Amino acid sequence: MKVEIEEYINHLKEKDFRKSTIEDVERNMTLFINYLTSKGLEIETTEYTHLLDWIKELRNDNKTPQNINRKLTVVRQYFDYLNTQKAPFGGLGANPARHLHIKVVVKRPFTSSVIS
Repeated sequence: MKVEIEEYINHLKEKDFRKSTIEDVERNMTLFINYLTSKGLEIETTEYTHLLDWIKELRNDNKTPQNINRKLTVVRQYFDYLNTQKAPFGGLGANPARHLHIKVVVKRPFTSSVIS
Protein backbone atom coordinates (compact mmCIF):
# COMPACT_ATOMS: atom_id res chain seq x y z
CA MET A 1 0.00 0.00 0.00
CA LYS A 2 2.84 2.39 0.74
CA VAL A 3 4.00 2.14 -2.89
CA GLU A 4 0.56 3.32 -4.06
CA ILE A 5 0.69 6.30 -1.69
CA GLU A 6 4.19 7.17 -2.91
CA GLU A 7 2.97 7.01 -6.52
CA TYR A 8 0.09 9.32 -5.64
CA ILE A 9 2.42 11.74 -3.85
CA ASN A 10 4.71 11.75 -6.90
CA HIS A 11 1.67 12.43 -9.07
CA LEU A 12 0.81 15.47 -6.91
CA LYS A 13 4.41 16.71 -7.11
CA GLU A 14 4.33 16.40 -10.91
CA LYS A 15 1.15 18.50 -10.89
CA ASP A 16 3.00 21.19 -8.86
CA PHE A 17 0.88 20.99 -5.73
CA ARG A 18 2.20 23.04 -2.82
CA LYS A 19 4.51 21.32 -0.38
CA SER A 20 2.07 21.89 2.52
CA THR A 21 -0.76 20.29 0.52
CA ILE A 22 1.37 17.26 -0.28
CA GLU A 23 2.37 16.89 3.37
CA ASP A 24 -1.29 17.10 4.41
CA VAL A 25 -2.26 14.46 1.83
CA GLU A 26 0.55 12.18 2.94
CA ARG A 27 -0.35 12.56 6.63
CA ASN A 28 -4.07 11.92 6.10
CA MET A 29 -3.55 9.01 3.70
CA THR A 30 -1.11 7.40 6.13
CA LEU A 31 -3.72 7.79 8.88
CA PHE A 32 -6.37 6.19 6.66
CA ILE A 33 -4.11 3.33 5.50
CA ASN A 34 -3.09 2.64 9.10
CA TYR A 35 -6.78 2.48 10.05
CA LEU A 36 -7.50 0.03 7.23
CA THR A 37 -4.50 -2.11 8.17
CA SER A 38 -5.56 -2.21 11.83
CA LYS A 39 -8.93 -3.59 10.70
CA GLY A 40 -7.42 -6.13 8.30
CA LEU A 41 -8.71 -4.21 5.27
CA GLU A 42 -7.10 -3.05 2.04
CA ILE A 43 -7.71 0.02 -0.05
CA GLU A 44 -8.98 -2.09 -2.96
CA THR A 45 -11.77 -3.56 -0.85
CA THR A 46 -12.75 -0.38 1.00
CA GLU A 47 -16.49 0.15 1.18
CA TYR A 48 -18.72 3.00 2.27
CA THR A 49 -19.39 1.27 5.61
CA HIS A 50 -15.63 1.11 6.32
CA LEU A 51 -15.46 4.87 5.85
CA LEU A 52 -18.39 5.34 8.22
CA ASP A 53 -16.55 3.27 10.83
CA TRP A 54 -13.43 5.40 10.32
CA ILE A 55 -15.49 8.56 10.78
CA LYS A 56 -16.89 7.12 14.00
CA GLU A 57 -13.36 6.48 15.23
CA LEU A 58 -12.25 10.00 14.27
CA ARG A 59 -15.22 11.45 16.17
CA ASN A 60 -14.28 9.32 19.20
CA ASP A 61 -10.82 10.92 18.94
CA ASN A 62 -12.56 14.32 19.22
CA LYS A 63 -11.78 15.40 15.65
CA THR A 64 -13.92 18.32 14.51
CA PRO A 65 -16.32 17.96 11.58
CA GLN A 66 -14.08 20.32 9.58
CA ASN A 67 -11.04 18.15 10.29
CA ILE A 68 -12.91 14.98 9.34
CA ASN A 69 -14.13 16.59 6.11
CA ARG A 70 -10.54 17.51 5.19
CA LYS A 71 -9.51 13.90 5.72
CA LEU A 72 -12.47 12.66 3.67
CA THR A 73 -11.56 15.05 0.85
CA VAL A 74 -8.05 13.59 0.72
CA VAL A 75 -9.41 10.03 0.66
CA ARG A 76 -12.03 10.94 -1.98
CA GLN A 77 -9.37 12.48 -4.23
CA TYR A 78 -7.15 9.44 -3.76
CA PHE A 79 -9.98 7.13 -4.86
CA ASP A 80 -10.55 9.39 -7.87
CA TYR A 81 -6.85 9.05 -8.70
CA LEU A 82 -7.08 5.27 -8.40
CA ASN A 83 -10.15 5.28 -10.61
CA THR A 84 -8.30 7.03 -13.42
CA GLN A 85 -4.82 5.55 -12.96
CA LYS A 86 -4.98 2.11 -11.41
CA ALA A 87 -6.82 -1.19 -11.47
CA PRO A 88 -9.16 -2.41 -10.01
CA PHE A 89 -10.80 1.02 -9.91
CA GLY A 90 -10.01 1.94 -13.53
CA GLY A 91 -13.20 2.84 -15.38
CA LEU A 92 -15.51 1.48 -12.69
CA GLY A 93 -16.31 4.76 -10.98
CA ALA A 94 -15.88 3.02 -7.63
CA ASN A 95 -15.34 5.74 -5.06
CA PRO A 96 -16.84 4.81 -1.70
CA ALA A 97 -16.15 8.35 -0.43
CA ARG A 98 -17.82 10.12 -3.36
CA HIS A 99 -20.76 11.74 -1.53
CA LEU A 100 -19.53 11.38 2.01
CA HIS A 101 -19.12 14.45 4.20
CA ILE A 102 -19.90 15.53 7.73
CA LYS A 103 -22.48 18.24 8.29
CA VAL A 104 -20.94 21.24 9.98
CA VAL A 105 -23.23 23.20 12.27
CA VAL A 106 -22.33 26.87 12.51
CA LYS A 107 -23.28 28.35 15.85
CA ARG A 108 -24.20 32.00 15.71
CA PRO A 109 -23.78 34.13 18.78
CA PHE A 110 -26.92 35.06 20.62
CA THR A 111 -27.73 38.76 20.43
CA SER A 112 -30.45 40.78 22.09
CA SER A 113 -31.69 42.07 18.71
CA VAL A 114 -32.99 38.58 17.98
CA ILE A 115 -35.56 38.86 20.76
CA SER A 116 -37.25 42.06 19.51
